[in-house]
Amino acid sequence: MLYECSNWAMMNQDSRKLSKMPGDVRAEISPHFLDRSVLKDEPCQRISRINDSAPYIKTGLVPKLQDMDMNQHVNHVKYIGWVLESIPQSLLLAYELTSMTLEYRKECGPSDVVTSLTQPDSPFPPYIEVAANLSSNTVGASPPRLSDPCIASSGSLQYIHLLKMQHGGTEILRGKTEWRLKEHYLRK
Repeated sequence: MLYECSNWAMMNQDSRKLSKMPGDVRAEISPHFLDRSVLKDEPCQRISRINDSAPYIKTGLVPKLQDMDMNQHVNHVKYIGWVLESIPQSLLLAYELTSMTLEYRKECGPSDVVTSLTQPDSPFPPYIEVAANLSSNTVGASPPRLSDPCIASSGSLQYIHLLKMQHGGTEILRGKTEWRLKEHYLRK
């Protein structure tokens, strides 16, 4: 199941500054407003920036024509795919995504080339010996042999992500993901 919420703001396209919503626009869309808050009253924690020494990097990501919105910017859904491009395949095999937080920093256009970087949020995440401890106590197939201890954990794992322009290094997006071991790999 997927749950998504968002906040919207109006921006003046000429000045690139936030602007107030005109009364007639507010009147037109107000019947669609929810009469409740979609966000928890928790302070947002900034996602830390990662540097070029991240262990997982995917370069040369280029938007396609169908990735553009009506303003000729990359659609926000494409950024999610680019974040997942730099996730190690072995993590995707044994773990499932449970949450994703994204901080959009800059627009990306049709001619931009993007680099996706990923690293564990903790320098020493908990890990287990996959082959010895899991394979005999699981229902179904044992997990793939994972040589990286950062992804061989029975607890939840958190990774931080950065999308940046390949040329110039301008930040496009910071992200944080949380992963849990797939059910059939858990000890029974």
